[in-house]
Amino acid sequence: MNAEITLDFTIIKEQLAGYALSEGARSRLLALTPSMKEGLCYSQLEETTRARRALDEYGTPPLTAMPEIEKIISLSEVGSMLIPSQLLAIAGFLTACQRMEAYLKRAGSSDEVMASYAAALQGAAGLQNDITDAIRGDQVQDKASPWLYDV
Repeated sequence: MNAEITLDFTIIKEQLAGYALSEGARSRLLALTPSMKEGLCYSQLEETTRARRALDEYGTPPLTAMPEIEKIISLSEVGSMLIPSQLLAIAGFLTACQRMEAYLKRAGSSDEVMASYAAALQGAAGLQNDITDAIRGDQVQDKASPWLYDV
């Protein structure tokens, strides 16, 4: 705790959390603590340098604020039925993931670690297309499934 006071770490965390685009990210940022492990510090410093280099060379990453996405994903994980607007939010999230993957691939052309981040994002274009094809104007289309089409 003494290191946090000496470094004004609370102020730094609050400033950093101001950039968060979700409540989950904000909570993780506010939970950060200073580290006395030299190897970890160097590793994180290198990661920060890589991110700064990507910002300088490729511009701001395509991040999108999606305040409800964590709740919607939690609902889907427990098997809840999602309403069309929630499914469209998932499709929007998948589109944002595709944009981030493309950004990281560009950054990865000159940095193998950034390329590994891009590879870690799984392409879900098929699911995103299925959702947007099945829902129009917040209504599930009859052709969303063979069962609905037969009704």
